[in-house]
Amino acid sequence: MCGLTVIGLGACSGDDRPPPPDEVVVPPVRGLSLESAVTAICGRGLTFSLQETQRRGARVPTVVGTTPPAGTRVPRGAAVTIRVVFDGVVAVKVCG
Repeated sequence: MCGLTVIGLGACSGDDRPPPPDEVVVPPVRGLSLESAVTAICGRGLTFSLQETQRRGARVPTVVGTTPPAGTRVPRGAAVTIRVVFDGVVAVKVCG
């Protein structure tokens, strides 16, 4: 089940082997809409938090990356921080 918090931390790693059943790979979400990124992350059995940066002129909330980065193996249920830029208020639909 995905939940919403303010910020989270992660660790880096990565290789090309498939993850064991109790691990998943963080999906690539850079450049996606926030809603699409949340769907992809929750679809892997992960939870998420947001790190928001307000930037004048940002057209819509745009995902600029994650922590841990895409391709990193993490335990199923781990939290992934979605880094997003926006110009205004961000509303997120919480999956579950």
